[in-house]
Amino acid sequence: MLNHEKLLELVADLQLCKLSTDEWLQELTGIVNCTAAGTAVWPGNNPSHNAIRSSEKFKPLPRNWLAFVEKTIQRSDSKNYDYLDDVVNDLRIEDPFPDSPLQDPRTLIIYLDKSSTRTLMILQRNDSAAAWSSKDRENISSILPGLRKANDLHKLLCLTNNRLDMASKILDGAPRGIAVLTPDGHVLKANMLGLEVLADNDCFTEVDGKLNIMNKEVQAEFKKQLGLIKDIKLEYLQNFVWNRSFTAPANNRKLQIVVRAYPLDNPYLESNSYDRFVGLFIHTPERYIRPSAKGLQEFYGLTAAQARLVASLLKGNSIKEAADAQKIQLNTARSHMQSIYEIMGVNGQADLMRLIGATLINYEPPPK
Repeated sequence: MLNHEKLLELVADLQLCKLSTDEWLQELTGIVNCTAAGTAVWPGNNPSHNAIRSSEKFKPLPRNWLAFVEKTIQRSDSKNYDYLDDVVNDLRIEDPFPDSPLQDPRTLIIYLDKSSTRTLMILQRNDSAAAWSSKDRENISSILPGLRKANDLHKLLCLTNNRLDMASKILDGAPRGIAVLTPDGHVLKANMLGLEVLADNDCFTEVDGKLNIMNKEVQAEFKKQLGLIKDIKLEYLQNFVWNRSFTAPANNRKLQIVVRAYPLDNPYLESNSYDRFVGLFIHTPERYIRPSAKGLQEFYGLTAAQARLVASLLKGNSIKEAADAQKIQLNTARSHMQSIYEIMGVNGQADLMRLIGATLINYEPPPK
């Protein structure tokens, strides 16, 4: 008889990431009394893009055999089956593979999932063991509902982890230090640039596990704003924003920070009483290089001559100095400027400088 209690414990260990999929399958072999177990997962209509996980002693599947299984699944979509051989027999499908697992009475192939992501479980016994009997199949069928639920949950966890990994990669490449804090000031997570700035012990430090800004005046205001975030009503939370610039005391490093508040989507799953969290955005001006003429040309659609002129102005030159540097007449430079204003939709040089100063261009990420 199958040990249902042990199976539940095994499923829990998989979901809690105490076991890898391969380790889980190895443990499963002892519960279902087989030599080896494996799973095959692939997106519908694309069986060549598959992932095989298995325990020890698992016999590899025949090459291209999953393409046959995919066609079988498509033909059986209107009916629910537990076992692949039942589908083949019921629909009178011919298996063209001479070494097919379907031809081996010691191999049992189970449908776990026929949704847009296909999942098979393959249970194998060695050649000296008895073939799978009808009683064995009944026992296996009794645990299939639990295995299917475990498979669905595992897929959800994998999807969530993939999305979190993707989000982390995107945030790590962002040209801003970003950190997520509790309303008490504990840092929950930060992107790569955020971690680097927070760990330099000049602009920020950690005191009793809480973020501390190394500028006494700004730190006092920061603590006050965190207190406001704790007390503000949820309906007003998304409108909360606070920003300051400051200079670190030791090396005169200049930083700009923005603090925003966000509601927690599902506070009932949290182990604390917070229904909100804090986003800290850190801008480090030294992380930005002066835009190159080539970057300005590509980004704003300027001509090469116009871009060179703007790049010269960004160095602090006057129009005359920029014209001299570019070896063009002052009137030509002024004509270029009028065209630049029209292209970029600004009303003058001051607006032009503000627009470019607020634009992410030629950002250099921190060295790894």
